[in-house]
Amino acid sequence: MATSLISTTTRVEVPYISVQIGEYSFGLYNRTKENILVNGKYYSAIKVNYPNFVQRLTVQKINGKLNNYALTLEYQITENDDPDLINKILSSVSKSRKIIFTYGDCATPAFMYRCEEALITKVTSNMDISNSKITYTINAVSSAMGLQAGVKDFPRYTSKKPSDVIKSLLADKTSGLQEIFYGMHDLEAVAQLGLIPGDDRAVTLQAKTNMSVLDYLNYLIENMSSINDTVNGVAKTIRYVMTINDDISGILGGPYFKISKAYNSVQANTSIDYYNIDIGYPNKDLVISFSVDDDEAYSILYDYSKKLDFSDYVYRIGDEGTVNKIYSPALINSKQYLQMTGVDRNWWSQMTQYPITATLRIKGLLRAAILMSYIRINIYFYGKKHSASGVYIITKQIDEISSSGYSTTLSLVRVQGVDYAD
Repeated sequence: MATSLISTTTRVEVPYISVQIGEYSFGLYNRTKENILVNGKYYSAIKVNYPNFVQRLTVQKINGKLNNYALTLEYQITENDDPDLINKILSSVSKSRKIIFTYGDCATPAFMYRCEEALITKVTSNMDISNSKITYTINAVSSAMGLQAGVKDFPRYTSKKPSDVIKSLLADKTSGLQEIFYGMHDLEAVAQLGLIPGDDRAVTLQAKTNMSVLDYLNYLIENMSSINDTVNGVAKTIRYVMTINDDISGILGGPYFKISKAYNSVQANTSIDYYNIDIGYPNKDLVISFSVDDDEAYSILYDYSKKLDFSDYVYRIGDEGTVNKIYSPALINSKQYLQMTGVDRNWWSQMTQYPITATLRIKGLLRAAILMSYIRINIYFYGKKHSASGVYIITKQIDEISSSGYSTTLSLVRVQGVDYAD
C-alpha cells in the first residue's frame, strides 16, 4: 500500500508546539474571550493562559541513537515582568530536568500527533539589553539517556538468540529498561505489537564488562541475524535497527524502543507499506531539496566482494575438548576475538548491501515519526526518470519549527534500484 508523503493526511504545514517545564507551559496562545469588569463597566477581552515565547524547535532522531531536541525561547521583558522568570521556571525542574514537547495541527486543534518527554542537558542565554530581551537555548535529550548513567557486567552466551536476551533484560526490573521505557510495562502488549522481533538465530554473544545497558542493547541488536540468512554467509539480507520513541501520548502511554527490520531488497518483503513522492513536476514547490551522497567506494567494495573466495575457517577448542570448525572469513574477522562476529557481519552488510544514501527536505512537518519506513522516490527531469530513483528507507529525521517556516529533513538509504516501468 502506497501513501503520498506530501499529502494532507501525512504532512502538516500549520503545526503548533507547546512546551511544558514543570508546572509552566509555553507555546501557542490559549485564548479565551470573556467580559472583564473595569470601573463598573464590562469590557470584552481576550485572556491568554500562557505566553508564546517559542521561536524555534529542532528535533533530531537517528536510528539506534538518542533523540535530541534544541529549543529557542525569546523572553521580551516589559516594566511589569520579572527578568528572572525563565530562570525560576528552569530551577523548578533542577532535579528531574524533565521537559515535554507537544506537537499539534492548527487546522485540527483537538488532534495531537506527538507528545514527547525529554531531559534538559544544557541551557544557554543571550541578553539583549538595548531591546530588553533575553534569548534562551535549551538542549534536551531522550530520557533513555538515563540508561547510560551506570555500567554493568553481562555474561557470555555460547548459543543464545539476542532477541531472547533483550526480552529477559526488559523483564528484569534491575536492568532499568522498564523504568526508562515505561511504555513497555505490559510485556504482552510488547509481544503483540512486535516491538522485539524473535525471528533471529542463536549466536555466540561475548561477555561484556563495564558497559551501559543502552550500549549492551545496541550490541545485542547488532548481533541479531535472521533465520533466513545462511550460517556460512558474510552479508546479511536483513539488518535489525533500534529506534527510540519518546512519545507519551501513544497507545503504550510512555516511551518505548522498537527493533525494526531493514531488508536489503524490498522484493524480500512482500507485505511492505511505503510512502511515495515524485521529485520534480508537480511537487517542485513542496520539495526544498534532494541530494544523493553516493560514495564510489561502496560500489567498488560491492563488486570486489562478489569476486572474493570466502572459504575461510577458524578452529577453536570447545568446552568438552573437541575441535570446532567455525566459518569465519579472514577479511572481516574481529581483531579482538579472531573470528567473524555478528557486529562484523552487520558492518559488512551496511557497506556492500546499502550503497546509496540521500537527503530529502520538504516543506511542512510529517505527522508521525517514520524512522525505518520505506519511500518510493521518483525523480523526473522533463518527464524522464533519473537513475537515483528507487525505494529508500529512512534512517534519520530532523523536524524544524520556527517563525520562518516548517520543514522535515530525512536521511535515506536506497534498498531497491530504479524501475523504469513504474
